[in-house]
Amino acid sequence: MTIAPNQFGVRGASFGEDHTVPAMRLAIIGGGSAGDHVVTGIKVGDVINEVLEQDGVSGLLVDLTAEFTITAKDTINNTGGTDTTGDFLIVRYFAASDFGGPDLGRNG
Repeated sequence: MTIAPNQFGVRGASFGEDHTVPAMRLAIIGGGSAGDHVVTGIKVGDVINEVLEQDGVSGLLVDLTAEFTITAKDTINNTGGTDTTGDFLIVRYFAASDFGGPDLGRNG
């Protein structure tokens, strides 16, 4: 029994059904003042899985996921949250909308 990937996610192993599986995406961007941050390719309807701040000096990771939402195409936002100037943001998200998947209703 083989599970073969296809353009829509993963082909189901049992009964040959196609199951749409949102693609996991990763972006590493420069930090900045709290507010809008550009994540090229992210869309409203996608789902943030994790946002980690990597301290530019110590390299330590801090989980800032709860601060962020997807507010527009190519934009995540943490207005009123942590200033990440001089650091990096590691953003993992499910790109459900890339495959015609549903808006999973978790952004905002």
